[in-house]
Order: sequence, then structure tokens, then C-alpha cells
Amino acid sequence: TTNIPVLPSPNLCVYTLVPLGESPSARVGHNCLYLPPVPTAGKGKVVIVGGADPNGSFSDAHIIDLDRHQWAMPGWVGLLPRYEHATFIPRSSPTSLWVFGGADQSGNRNCVQVLNLGKCVVESTYPSLLSFFIGQLDMHLLSM
Repeated sequence: TTNIPVLPSPNLCVYTLVPLGESPSARVGHNCLYLPPVPTAGKGKVVIVGGADPNGSFSDAHIIDLDRHQWAMPGWVGLLPRYEHATFIPRSSPTSLWVFGGADQSGNRNCVQVLNLGKCVVESTYPSLLSFFIGQLDMHLLSM
């Protein structure tokens, strides 16, 4: 085999961000999603949802405010613990973050939770297993 060194491109910038405040604990299976600024002023935010460590699954979310370089916890009440799930923001509802699928220690999750990005509200729905299976297979076709 040939070892090819990987060097940064002259156009590539690498940044290290150390936000102020309490950061989330180490975890795997979480989701990380960029939230564009509203309106288009500022740098936006990054939200981390769920995940797990050897002790269990997390039912929390953490947000990095890229303008203030600071951690925050949105305090969404009712968020279920889960890892290896999917999250997205539908084009038709840019103020909501949808969390679906994944698992916890007892098994696979069969629910969708909708997080209101402007409030600390979580709504849950429970689709049939078949609808989740099809949604998982054809995720690229979803354009809500």
C-alpha cells in the first residue's frame, strides 16, 4: 500500500471552537444539525440532540450559539432518550426540528418528535412500523 499524506488545501481553513458554558458529556449516536440564522444575520447555531454513553441514552439537547460562542440547553420538555436517530428541518416548517427513529436500551423507537425551535415544546406522534421503515429507506425523497 502507498501512504499518501493528506495536506490541507490552501483554500481550506481549520477552526477550533471552544464555546463558553457547560458542554454536553461525551456521547455517541447523537445528531448534530446546523440551524441557519433567522433572518439571515449572524452565523446561526448548531444543535446536538440525544446520543448515548455506556450508562444509557440521553434525552437532552445542546445548542452552540455561533455568534456568542456559547453553549445553551433549550430545555425541550418531553424529549425522549434516543441514539442513532435522524433529525431534519422540513422546508415547509423551518421553525421545527423533527427527530425520529433511533433506539434506547429497551429497543427501537417508533415515534416522531417535533421540537419547536422558538419555544420549549415537544410534540410526539407514533407512526406504524411500516411507515417508519419506508421513511428510513426513502429519506432522500422527503421534502416536507
